[in-house]
Amino acid sequence: IAKNNALVQSKGDFEKEMRLSRLDKMDIKWWVDNLPISKKFVGYLPIDEVIHTDASTDGWGMWHEKSATKTGGRWSESEKQSHINVKEIWAILLGIQCMFDHKQGLHMHIFCDSQVAIACVNKQGSTHSLPCNSATRKLLLYCEKHEFVLTLTYLPSVENVQADEASRRFKNIDTEWMLNKDIFAECCKILQFQPEIDLFADRLNHQVPRYCSWDPDPQAEFIDALSIDWTGFNNVYAFMPFSLTGKVLKKLTECPTKLHMMIVAPYWTTQTWYPKLVNNLIKSPIIIKTHANTLVLPHDPKRVHPLAKKLKLMVGIISSDPWNAKVFQSQWQRPCVIPGLTTHTSNMPHILRDGKHIVVKGKYIPVIQM
Repeated sequence: IAKNNALVQSKGDFEKEMRLSRLDKMDIKWWVDNLPISKKFVGYLPIDEVIHTDASTDGWGMWHEKSATKTGGRWSESEKQSHINVKEIWAILLGIQCMFDHKQGLHMHIFCDSQVAIACVNKQGSTHSLPCNSATRKLLLYCEKHEFVLTLTYLPSVENVQADEASRRFKNIDTEWMLNKDIFAECCKILQFQPEIDLFADRLNHQVPRYCSWDPDPQAEFIDALSIDWTGFNNVYAFMPFSLTGKVLKKLTECPTKLHMMIVAPYWTTQTWYPKLVNNLIKSPIIIKTHANTLVLPHDPKRVHPLAKKLKLMVGIISSDPWNAKVFQSQWQRPCVIPGLTTHTSNMPHILRDGKHIVVKGKYIPVIQM
């Protein structure tokens, strides 16, 4: 590609000098290093794994035959702008990463309905399309790192049913909302808390590098946070669909080891899980009055959350160790009266009229308004 571009600029003069970019030099070095050790197998290698991949305008999909696992995901707003051929190559890479990121030395048979993507991989790039070449380069370097061998076969779209469906039908949109990254960073700063893993996330909306996804997902360290063991974690982040708040709190309180969680939950004081949430606080929580961009959909940033106009969120640090909560609550007195306010003793606490406190077991706990 660099040579072709240089010839265009020199009007076909092969005697002209050309400049090599940093990427060109890296590719040349790769060839110099690998040519002496290159080899080609004679005959057929046994197939270890078979997957089907597909891409649509909305997302990517993968079907793993051996485990009958089907998964996929959406494109980010910027990825949507790419040509479908580039997306097909990305789909191959993402499908491989989902299932085999922790494995080495596999021979994979990949069925794909894009002849362009197959040609790019088989020819180790493209001189006609820089985006296709870049996507292929990323795929092949990943396979080299993991010692994967790929065999690609064309499969007509009408027969690539499972992968095609995975690239168009996605999980409930409630699992895809995320807290605005700037607000998340500000909350971490205020609460002096740095999560080591995001328990409910995917490729597009994870807040920290390590994350647990709902389904097989590229780079996800775990799958299904509610089914895995939390004892190996210390500080975690949880922004789950609101309907799962009770289950998350239950799992946290049952954790046998000391675990701190930065949780984002709706400020719904009449919910049955609410007392458990505030009773396990170990720091003053943040109350966020939501607006149009408080909650974000990575694949559709312009969409506004349906509850944005009336929702309040509580961001707090809670602990699996009841002693931590008792120590925190012991800092605050149980006053008889705060000037201008009525004393509250309910276990279903509300923010007081001053907007600066909640009541937990009869004690006034200060909150931080955002």
